Amino acid sequence: MKKLLLLLTLGLFSSWVIGQEVYLGAAEPENFNGHVSHHTSSNYAPNLTCPPGALDENEPDLTTDDFDTVNGGCNSYPTVFIDINIGDTYCGRTNTFLFNSNNHRDTDWYRITLTDTKTLIWRSIADCDIDLYILREDGGCTTTTLNSTLNVPAGTQGEVEYTCPPGTYYFWIGYPYFSGLDAGADYQVTLLEQTSQVPLSDWAVYLTIGLIFLSSIYFVNKSIA
Repeated sequence: MKKLLLLLTLGLFSSWVIGQEVYLGAAEPENFNGHVSHHTSSNYAPNLTCPPGALDENEPDLTTDDFDTVNGGCNSYPTVFIDINIGDTYCGRTNTFLFNSNNHRDTDWYRITLTDTKTLIWRSIADCDIDLYILREDGGCTTTTLNSTLNVPAGTQGEVEYTCPPGTYYFWIGYPYFSGLDAGADYQVTLLEQTSQVPLSDWAVYLTIGLIFLSSIYFVNKSIA
């Protein structure tokens, strides 16, 4: 009986641990149980190194009168995107340049199409200030901004999160300004999914507490006997 109660307790405790919220494809953020709209950390600094397994945006800095033919999204003609999967990390570049003698910035657009509802997190760190957007495609380049975080400082981590029903979504990253970054800067972006199995966790906690209580009564009665 003693061994049975111990095994049941350990099993249910394991179910509780497995049922906690997890971020797939990356380490858990510091404010794990809170809504993440702009998370910064002093553990990050400029001069980024692309991590193993990351993908390359593969776009050189744009120079005078250049067209973005890689992932300029709705700011390119014709439109062009990088299709991203959950768990992907991309290493890229952003900069400012002149186009038709006017100040322009390189904006990078990543795209995903969902067949079921997912809570997605767009996380980045860069060697310059950045803006992050999650956009819903409403038909071509007609979009709705769902969430954003602006002016994430260089060398810090920023995130935006949104629960996205089935559909096509754009994940945007770019320099907040239209001049001042002619030399360009590196960035890293990762698309994550937040999942939860809270009901399993709650029941496991309650049952574990109950089994511990019953075990205590059993051993107390056995000692008295």
